[in-house]
Amino acid sequence: MPLARAAARAMMPRLVNYGWSSSKITKWLAGHNATYRRVTMLTDIRQFRNMAEFGPRVVKYTGSKIIPKSLMSEVDLSRARRYRVYGMAKYTDVETGAVRYKNVSFYADDRRSKDEWSQEFEDMIRAEDYKPDQVISDIKILHVEHNRGLEY
Repeated sequence: MPLARAAARAMMPRLVNYGWSSSKITKWLAGHNATYRRVTMLTDIRQFRNMAEFGPRVVKYTGSKIIPKSLMSEVDLSRARRYRVYGMAKYTDVETGAVRYKNVSFYADDRRSKDEWSQEFEDMIRAEDYKPDQVISDIKILHVEHNRGLEY
């Protein structure tokens, strides 16, 4: 089950970008043996559809201004937090200069600008995922989700 979900989630961004409906995506995945619980699959499809719709607008938005409500997708988060922020962290190896990218996400309660959330990301990652030979050189905010049950 976890393997099927991982495979399906790897294919979903491409399928969503084709403009396919949720029904067509689930049928296509079932035909390729990447199927799992339907409710969970529909939740995953909705998440990737929101990222495809709101993500490019968030990336283009000015980093110093607070992100407006119109650029956030409304979802039911599993935690009682207001926002879930997705980003791409760029790690640079100090010795070799090699660059590695990693998808990161975290929950927040305060609405902030992309620059402030990037700084919070860096502080949080340094505290929990510290590696002395690697430096976080950049964090790019890609998408913001708002918990439907809570105010902005």
